[in-house]
Amino acid sequence: MKLAVEKTVILAYGTNQTSWKVTDTEPDIEAAIVAKYLGIEINIQGRNLIKPRESKMIGGARAYAHTIMGCT
Repeated sequence: MKLAVEKTVILAYGTNQTSWKVTDTEPDIEAAIVAKYLGIEINIQGRNLIKPRESKMIGGARAYAHTIMGCT
């Protein structure tokens, strides 16, 4: 297996290190706060990856809670 350094991003927050050296022949891997994974933008300072799923789950839980409260 070979690491595709040009496609690799290290999501780093709160560190002074801005790049990581894998080998002497490959370019350094750069640190980032935002990256794309499978077409989805991942931001380590926000909750944009899980927010839609979280909102859907909370909405479903509220609907079940209202149904249960209506039965009691």
